[in-house]
Amino acid sequence: MSIEGNIMNVLEVATTGIMPEDSAKPYAEKELISVREGLEALTINGAWQLGLENERGSVKVGKYADFVILDKNILDYQGEQLRTIHNTQILSTYFEGKPAYTK
Repeated sequence: MSIEGNIMNVLEVATTGIMPEDSAKPYAEKELISVREGLEALTINGAWQLGLENERGSVKVGKYADFVILDKNILDYQGEQLRTIHNTQILSTYFEGKPAYTK
């Protein structure tokens, strides 16, 4: 399985060190991050790298309302639950406060 094309796959690998649906031993265990750290890397830290942290990357008054609604609260995941992040469904995506995708 490739992690390309699905951000949930990327987040699962970052938190477990294992490709989704693989049974291999985790790699780079000392480099694993929490779900919160992964989400920050994909949102506010990504915006910062592009110089857009004052406009995007977090939900705050005055910023563009770019966000997704997931079918699960992955911030609560721990242990073996982390191995199921790739199954998380994106229900809706909002760009600049307007719906861009709804499942």
